[in-house]
Amino acid sequence: MSATNHHLLVLASTDTVQVVHDALDDLSELFFIEAETTEDALAHICTRSLAFIIMDPSLPGLEPQSIATALTGLPHTRIPPLLLITDDARRPDLYGQAPPLLIDHVITPIDSTVIRAKLLFFSAFFRQRIAMEQSIQELEIVYDRFMEQHQAVLSQTVAKKAMQASLSTFINQAQPFLSRIQAESTDDAMISVADVRPDLILINRRLKDGSGLHLLEKLVRLSTLSPVIFIVDRNHTDAGAAAVASGAQTFLILEHIAGMDLADTIQRAMAQAKMVHQVQGAMNRIELISRRDQLTQLLNRSGFNQTLAGEMAKARRYHLPLSILLTGIDHFKSLHDTYGHKTGDDILTACVARIKALTRDDDVVCRFAADKFAVVLPNTEANRARILAERIRLHIFEHRIQIGTRLLQLTVSIGSASFEGTQTPDDTPPTLPELVQQAINALDRSIQKGGNQIQS
Repeated sequence: MSATNHHLLVLASTDTVQVVHDALDDLSELFFIEAETTEDALAHICTRSLAFIIMDPSLPGLEPQSIATALTGLPHTRIPPLLLITDDARRPDLYGQAPPLLIDHVITPIDSTVIRAKLLFFSAFFRQRIAMEQSIQELEIVYDRFMEQHQAVLSQTVAKKAMQASLSTFINQAQPFLSRIQAESTDDAMISVADVRPDLILINRRLKDGSGLHLLEKLVRLSTLSPVIFIVDRNHTDAGAAAVASGAQTFLILEHIAGMDLADTIQRAMAQAKMVHQVQGAMNRIELISRRDQLTQLLNRSGFNQTLAGEMAKARRYHLPLSILLTGIDHFKSLHDTYGHKTGDDILTACVARIKALTRDDDVVCRFAADKFAVVLPNTEANRARILAERIRLHIFEHRIQIGTRLLQLTVSIGSASFEGTQTPDDTPPTLPELVQQAINALDRSIQKGGNQIQS
């Protein structure tokens, strides 16, 4: 999902556009597109993937029915949610032309809290739709691989007799491997698994020092990637079912194990474990995508919150200092409106490059809002944070930035906040929201005093 997919189309008056912009200022991935005529609106609807649309049907030059018809003609997965602005308390007629979850309305005069809540719902709906599409694509790839493996297994059926002939050789080759990962006690088994990292683990229901289920539970907590086959006798098949419920790939009944069955079970267990790991990897990649800003490739606001929470917990546990910087590009909206969206993107990426050039490997640069960046500085006291902030300010101020054919003089305002790890037990350390609010307040003071400066 590229940054160009995060567009918000607004068909409304200038005052309404400003209210919406103020309400969504902290959603950095959303960019506003304004249209005043039906022709312009239809051009954007047909050529862009829109996060959602805000429309005032009474705006001169608009034909609401034509726009609604164009939306319903899109593929189902591309229909953006529609928020109507109306001065009539009655339900708008356009409700009958859109799915229930994809239409809502607000009544003028617009309450900024109400419109923000509705648009946040639409934004979450848009994110979930994109994430689901990516998840489906990932899972379709995994499914195709699974079907290829399945067809390969079917084609191998005719070669069963040849496999039977070589089975004794297979078992003789596997025996030294199996003996390496077997142990007489749970503790020895855990040590062996940690050292050897086996491709397969066989666990007997009865162990010298306890239950095989107990060992399985420990392996699950260890998050071992090795598939587990649980072995029971015919009088304890319920333990086999419990083992599968706890995380084993399958179980075998000791009295019924034959050579070919063992080989097939091992093959299926390892293939199943591989599938599980691929699916988990796909889901992990989707989660990572949801925490990244697509324009700058930095962590977004959600990623910033998670990173700062982790560093705050570490700082408190080990009595380490922690600082954050909030950097805002001065007059960014004016530059964006004057030179256009593409230049605005170029300014953002150029500033990110300059900030990252001055930070350490352990520091984390995030996109905090549309024109604001946060830097999390682990193990950094307030004075060192301010020194870095001054270097960032000068690095941007003293060098004009080449944007296309233009050389632009940019300045930034910076607010800093710190948690000192040397606080005494009687001191009350700031909570995570308080630390962030301190940095926001400091940034606001920098801007109010004219910008191009640092406040703490």
